[in-house]
Amino acid sequence: MNMKERSTFRSGGSPLFVLGQERSPVAHLYIHVPFCVRKCVYCAFASRPITPEAENIYLDALEKELRAVRSRLLPRTVFIGGGTPSCLSIAGLERLMGLVQGLDLSRLEEFSVEMNPATVDQSKARIFKTGGVNRVSLGAQSFNNDILKQLGRIHTAAQVTETYDLLRSEGFEHISLDIIFAVPGQTLDDLNTTLEALIALRSEHLSCYEMTYEEGTPLTAWARRTGFRPDEALSCRMYDTLLERLEQEGLVRYEISNFARPGRECMHNIAYWRGADYYGAGPAACSLLDGVRYSHPRDLTDYSRSICATQPNKSGLCWEGWEADQISPLARAGEIAGVGLRMSRGWRFDEFYQATGFRLEEQWPEEMEKIYLRGDGEFFEGGFRLNRKGLRFADLAAEEFIKLEERD
Repeated sequence: MNMKERSTFRSGGSPLFVLGQERSPVAHLYIHVPFCVRKCVYCAFASRPITPEAENIYLDALEKELRAVRSRLLPRTVFIGGGTPSCLSIAGLERLMGLVQGLDLSRLEEFSVEMNPATVDQSKARIFKTGGVNRVSLGAQSFNNDILKQLGRIHTAAQVTETYDLLRSEGFEHISLDIIFAVPGQTLDDLNTTLEALIALRSEHLSCYEMTYEEGTPLTAWARRTGFRPDEALSCRMYDTLLERLEQEGLVRYEISNFARPGRECMHNIAYWRGADYYGAGPAACSLLDGVRYSHPRDLTDYSRSICATQPNKSGLCWEGWEADQISPLARAGEIAGVGLRMSRGWRFDEFYQATGFRLEEQWPEEMEKIYLRGDGEFFEGGFRLNRKGLRFADLAAEEFIKLEERD
C-alpha cells in the first residue's frame, strides 16, 4: 500500500468487526459515559447534562452494543470513563455494573472507573465495589478552591479528601488522583500546596496533566478573547517540581503524565501506549481492531440510532455510522513507536517487533539518531528511549515517526 494512501469510510459493505471469526479476543474494553453535572471549561470530551430520559436512552443502546460484541471480548482490563460515570443514578449504576458483569470476566485483572468527588456517596461507592471495580481514578484537579472554581469543577478541596477517605473505608486499595497544572494564574506555591495535599493521602497512582487548550472549549475561547498566552518557563518549572517531589515519595514516573508506586501502573492505559487492540463502547468511543481505528458518533441520539439500526449477523457486525480509519501497517507501526515513547522505559527493539511486526532499528534509524543528536533521547542495550528532557516534549519526538505516513 502506498504510504500516502489512507481511507476514511462509513461502515457498510464488507464487515469491519467480524463475529465468530478465528481471532484472538479483545483484551481491553473502554466504556464511555457521556454525562456530566456541568461541563468543565477546559474539557473537549463528549458529554452532556444528565437527565433520566437520556440515561435510559444511553443504557438501552449500550446494552445492545455489549451484547452484540461480547463474543469477541475477553477483558483483562475494563475502564469506564467520561464524562462522569459517577453522576449516573443509583439505578443507572446498578444497570451499568450488571452489563459489565454479563461479559466473560474470567481473565479480568483491572477494572477502573473515573469518579468526581462531588458525585460519589456511600451507596454509589458500594455499587462500584460489589460490581467488581478494583481501581478508582478520582478527579481532584487541585486543592485550591479558587482554581477549582476557575476550572468549572463542581467539587471543593475538602470533598476530595472526604471522598478519598470514603473510598478507602469501602475497601478500595488502588486509587489514582488526577491533577492539572499550569492553570492560568496558578503559581508554583499553589502547585506545591496541591502536591503536599496529594502526597499526604498516599494514593497508589497520580496523573498530572499540563493544561491544554482544546478547540471548542470555553477556556480556549477566553484565551483568544483576552490574548492570554501560557507561561512556558513556569510550566517547565512546575513539571520539574512534580518530578522531583513525587520521586522523593516513591511515585515513579512511568509515562509523561503518570506516576505510580511499583506494581500500581494503569494496565489499561499501558495497553494503549503499547499498541494493543481495544474496543470502545458508548458515544464517541474509539476502538482499534485488527489495525483499523473506529469511532462511534459523538451525539447520544446519533449513537443510539446507530446501535438500534444495526443487526448483527453471521458474516459480521458493522455499526451504522461507525466511522473507520484504515492506514497501512507501517504507518500504524510508526504511530505505535511515537506513542510508546511516552513511556519512560521507551522501546526494546524485540518488544517493538513483537508488537508491530516491524523493526524499529531498521525502519526508523535516522529518526532515532535525530532525537539522540538534539539531546532528547538515548540508546540503551537493545532499545531506545527518551530522556528526561525528551519526555517533556514527547509529542515532538512522536512526529518524527508519524511523518512516515506521508512517504512514498
